[in-house]
Order: sequence, then structure tokens, then C-alpha cells
Amino acid sequence: MWGYCCADDKHHCCADDKHPRLDRKLLEDSELVEQFPSNDRSLLKLRPWRTESSPTFDVTLDCSKGKHGLGLQLDLSDSNVCVVVSVLPEGHVDIWNRGHPTNCRVKAMDRLVAVNGQTGNTHMLIQRLKGTLKPILVELTFEHPRLIQIEIPCRSPGQILGLALKGKGDSQSLIISNVLGGVVHQYNETVDPESRVKRSDRVVAVNGQEASPSELIKLLRGSEEKDIAVTLMTWRG
Repeated sequence: MWGYCCADDKHHCCADDKHPRLDRKLLEDSELVEQFPSNDRSLLKLRPWRTESSPTFDVTLDCSKGKHGLGLQLDLSDSNVCVVVSVLPEGHVDIWNRGHPTNCRVKAMDRLVAVNGQTGNTHMLIQRLKGTLKPILVELTFEHPRLIQIEIPCRSPGQILGLALKGKGDSQSLIISNVLGGVVHQYNETVDPESRVKRSDRVVAVNGQEASPSELIKLLRGSEEKDIAVTLMTWRG
């Protein structure tokens, strides 16, 4: 996992419950799965996950007070979605969390959406964060994740899920880099836009089993002869 951390001045570091069934007509296979280290079990640290419908919320930090950094560690492995890995103790974000209710607290797997009202991809957000190291008022917009579960019927040999999956190093999750077609594309055609599987969603469990990314890939690959339920963590597109 590539990380960025907004810690302290010394280091200059910021750091549906719907389960529709699908028919069995699938498209041609196109496998783009990358293997993960077998010892990556970081997913097991991420509970509890929220299930509400992905609200966004604003965090206003007065960085002119004290010598604390932002205290925010971010996962940069996905260029499309910038996700919080952890909130560091005694940083400005931690101080914010202690003074606000749970639904307005920044937690692991929240998505950083905007810095001072400006949105962008992960690189753009990090560049804007670097500009907040000066003693100014900073407004960060975050989005809580939500979970969706899709049920996939038993597949015959050669039939595909239609997902391109990726992850590097100690990535926090199994990232969907593309939806290629197949059974997942068919699922997307049966549900409303907010319930669709899309790029940057994260696979977090298969048949209710949380596991490392490499083990989740094995579960997905071994699913041809039985029905499976895939649990995804998602944010708004």
C-alpha cells in the first residue's frame, strides 16, 4: 500500500439489502487478476463497517492552533478513491473526532472527497493536502462507506464474474479496477445506480467469510460449482 500521512511538523507528513438473482448467460472470460502476498490479512482489522447510504460530512480543522499535524494516514494505492487507513493520536483529526458524534467522526475506510471544497483524484487531493501544512483553517469532506451484497448463481466452467481485481503490497483491500462484463455486468443492469458494482469498490468477503486479499481471490476462483454471495464496500461514484 502506498501511504500518505499527515502527522507532525517534524516529518511534514499529512499522511440495500437487495439480493437480486442473476441469469446464467455470461460473457467471454478476460482475467486480469493480480496475486497478493499470502500474509496480507489487513481486512480483518476493518470492522465494524457501516451500512447506511454513504453520507458525506465536513470536518473543519483550525491548523493554526498547536503544533499538531492533521494526523491522517491515507491509502494511495487507488488513483480514483482516496481512503483513510487510520487516524493518528493527537492530530487535528483525532481532536475533531473526540468532540463530535460518531456519524461525524473520521474512521478507517472513510473516503476523502474534497479539500477546502475542491474535489479530485487521489493525486490532486494529496497535493491540496500538502498545501494545508501552513497554519490555516482547513475543511475536509469525507464519505462513509456502505456495504452491498450481490448473489451470484452457480457458474459452469468457462463462465466468468467479469471483474478485474488488483492490489499491491499491504493494500487494505481487494480493489475492483474494472467491470469487464459477465455476471457482474448483468447484475448492474438489474439494480439502481447506487447499488451497482463499479471501479474502486472493494471486495471484503465471500460467502460471509472475511479473509486476506489472496484468500478472497481463491474463494472467487473456486466458486464455479456453487452459488456465492460477494460483499462489497463502496462509495458514491
